[in-house]
Amino acid sequence: MIEKYPVLETAKWPSGEQILEKFQVKWVVFEVNGVGGKETDPEDLMSAKTEFQAELKAEYDKLKDETLKEAHSSLIEACDAIAKKIFETGEKFTKATINKPLAIIEKYTMVAELFDLDDIKAKVVELKATLEMVDAKTVRDDWTTAKDLGNNLKKMADDLDDLSGYSSDGSVKRKIKFKKAE
Repeated sequence: MIEKYPVLETAKWPSGEQILEKFQVKWVVFEVNGVGGKETDPEDLMSAKTEFQAELKAEYDKLKDETLKEAHSSLIEACDAIAKKIFETGEKFTKATINKPLAIIEKYTMVAELFDLDDIKAKVVELKATLEMVDAKTVRDDWTTAKDLGNNLKKMADDLDDLSGYSSDGSVKRKIKFKKAE
């Protein structure tokens, strides 16, 4: 290519770090492979396999928690942003307003297939169905529809908040369970 385009020889190219930073590329590569012991394994090998299995599980759990935290926070934030647009800022409500959370839901669905809990997946399916039924023009023109959508999205964000244990800012919520008096 340099022969064909001599300017390439002196061109200044960004470093790998600059590209990753600019486009916010995040590599997540992992392989989940359980290690099992055999009765014939020496004791040292069994303890090494057990230790490796514990480390593998810890890394898997860490990856799962980070990925789900990011996904849950994005969903809650998207719901809150639409409700805020309806109730507070009065910004124009368009089809693009709905497309952002739908895109987040698509990404979340892929992540949820790997890790997530069924009750949260059900709430996300409900959110997706709600957003797919929304007509931006109707929301702009009819305050009752807009108000109902805003309230519904606030409720769904709160439900996701409660189910996932994360707030929209990504912080972990404490859950306290009380025993019922008998």
